[in-house]
Amino acid sequence: METKEKRVAKQDLGKSSPPIGEIATVDPVLRRISELEVIPSTKHAYNEIAKLKTRANIAQMSLECEGEANHIMASIEKIKGVKDLQNELLYKGEEAVEIPPLPIMEMRVVNTQTNKVTQVVYGLEASMTSHRIIFLDVDVSSTPQITEQTIETQNILESKHRIEVSHQITSSFRYIPVSYPDLLGLTCDIRNGVTTRAYFVEQKLWIFSLIPVILGLILAFTVHWGLAFIGLLGLPFFLFTRPMMQSAPPERTQIKVLKLAVINPETKRIATFELDIPQIYSLGALLLWIKELQFRSPSLQHTSEMNKNLNVNIG
Repeated sequence: METKEKRVAKQDLGKSSPPIGEIATVDPVLRRISELEVIPSTKHAYNEIAKLKTRANIAQMSLECEGEANHIMASIEKIKGVKDLQNELLYKGEEAVEIPPLPIMEMRVVNTQTNKVTQVVYGLEASMTSHRIIFLDVDVSSTPQITEQTIETQNILESKHRIEVSHQITSSFRYIPVSYPDLLGLTCDIRNGVTTRAYFVEQKLWIFSLIPVILGLILAFTVHWGLAFIGLLGLPFFLFTRPMMQSAPPERTQIKVLKLAVINPETKRIATFELDIPQIYSLGALLLWIKELQFRSPSLQHTSEMNKNLNVNIG
């Protein structure tokens, strides 16, 4: 399971990398230095290092650890991508349903008896077959680590403080199949929101006082020194301000949460799968998913009114 810390580390690692066209011209050590300064797993210990040469040496060691980890990882059997795995997981007589895959930002497994979250999974993708729903996640994370350690040593020439540099590469595969008879109920909450912002600021007017001051100085030197009093006309501008309002672009949000009551394939007990759907996933595609689930799940069908169990709240 991909943790939040791993996701943040991957995001920070990606943000600190230069554009593709500039990679060849950027020193790898300098690039790694900038990465180590912001990645959660390294920034605290790395930013404590004051010597520039030591910082560069640590960055070089981090690159070497990553290279070695990649070399070892290459010898391990790679996990295929989601699409390839979906096809291979189909058993005889099972067919994929032609419906857009459902991306899931976060899935929370809730115990229906205690109403507590027992498991959280990130970055899943759900696909639909003629017999079941398949939740899949294939993830590769690459995370540098820096820790400062205090060691016991008998060598008087060796420091008791040691900096450990490591690099962890993990490849994970998560597979959660739910057959349609095990799908007991569903609800969907969709909330639209718009946020508008405006800022009130007071603009100081002292800049306008320079006009009479400069004019008074010019007249004092060119006409008569007594005309320097004109500069005093600028004093009121130091006392007054002008109110101003600044507006910001509106922010639009849409939160989609699909909740499924299922028999958990791992525990064989009833649980609730709370699925957070990305904002970019269209409402039409999500409703299509809901209707297909209801059509294929015996527990969701109704002989007289097929859509009676479809509970969609849009607000």
